[in-house]
Formats: sequence, C-alpha cells, structure tokens
Amino acid sequence: MSNKQKIHLHCHSRPPSPDHDNVHNSVSQFRSMFHMRPLPSIYQFGQILGSLTRMKHYSTTTSLFKQMELKGIQSNLVILNIVIYCFWSLS
Repeated sequence: MSNKQKIHLHCHSRPPSPDHDNVHNSVSQFRSMFHMRPLPSIYQFGQILGSLTRMKHYSTTTSLFKQMELKGIQSNLVILNIVIYCFWSLS
C-alpha cells in the first residue's frame, strides 16, 4: 500500500473518538507525513489538524501547525482558520 493510500484511508476512516490513543495516532501520522516524498497534499494535513481540533486538543493543533511552518509547508485558508479558532479557544 502506498503512502498516499495510507493517508487516504486514515483521513477518510470514521471520525476518531476523543481518547488518548486517537490523539497519539493523529500526531504520529501527522509527523510521519513530513518524511513522505512527495509530501501529502495540504488537505491531508488539514484533515488531521481539524480532527484534533474537534477533539478539543487546541494546543496540540497549534504545535503541529508551528512544526508544519518550520518544515516550510505552506498552509491554506482552511488551516489558518483552524489555527485561529484554536488560539481563540485557548485564550
């Protein structure tokens, strides 16, 4: 199974329930995407950030966004809206 297929299955499986394992799995998947060549689409990064936000893991979402920026991965308006919402929720 290719990396692209794995990401597709991960992003389109049923929504995760709010538990520690799903947060850990989402973070692991997100970080592994940094090493894939070619990089997955920005949409796939956004799917994971959105999932973490729905689970109310706002600081995790903002941390992963910062890592994404440090890796030079350009975000889109959807991701920026997710991150703005997270910062607003943390304040």
